[in-house]
This record gives sequence, C-alpha cells and structure tokens, in this order.
Amino acid sequence: MPDSPRLPVAARAWMAFAEEAVTNWPLDEPDALDALGAFLESGFIALLGTLDRPVALPG
Repeated sequence: MPDSPRLPVAARAWMAFAEEAVTNWPLDEPDALDALGAFLESGFIALLGTLDRPVALPG
C-alpha cells in the first residue's frame, strides 16, 4: 500500500478501536477469544479495503 498522510491516522484510530475492544470484550461467553479475534480481523480487513480503494474520478 502506498504511503499517504491518511495511513498513520487510520493506523492509530484502528489501534484505539482494537484496544477498546480487547479491554472491554465480554470474556465470560463461550469462544469469547475466537469471537474477539474474528471481530478484530474483520475490522482490520475492512479498514485496509477502505484505504486501498481507488479514488473515485469526477463523472
């Protein structure tokens, strides 16, 4: 992924999101850690897809 001014901001925002999820995830449910991992992975993949999306050209 090419470097851009938005990349560090997005990385810090995702880290804050991940930290909040990890510290507040309900661990008393069955498979809680697997669910947390899947949640974080899907969020990270979505973020990468957004950052790597080509810019829309004016119509």
